[in-house]
Amino acid sequence: MAIGVIRKYLPVLLTFVVVAAFSFTAFLISLNSQHNSVKIRFDQTAALQASILQRALTNHRLILQSMESLYARSAASSRSGFGGFVQPFESELAGV
Repeated sequence: MAIGVIRKYLPVLLTFVVVAAFSFTAFLISLNSQHNSVKIRFDQTAALQASILQRALTNHRLILQSMESLYARSAASSRSGFGGFVQPFESELAGV
């Protein structure tokens, strides 16, 4: 009797198993695709942020090197005179 019941519901059970396996596989493929998309977007954003930071640091370094060179070459310049000259740059060099 039990075998007859199993045979009766076997097509429904097999259909359910196949559909569930297909759905799970499609879910995993979709999840992997989304993960790759997010990773690519994150890497692009990180590279852009690193480039912006590098450019800002390079600009600050060049300004500081220019001031240092100017001060080193100008023997007649007093500290107060040089301080007045570099005052406009101080706002750009915040945090340095």
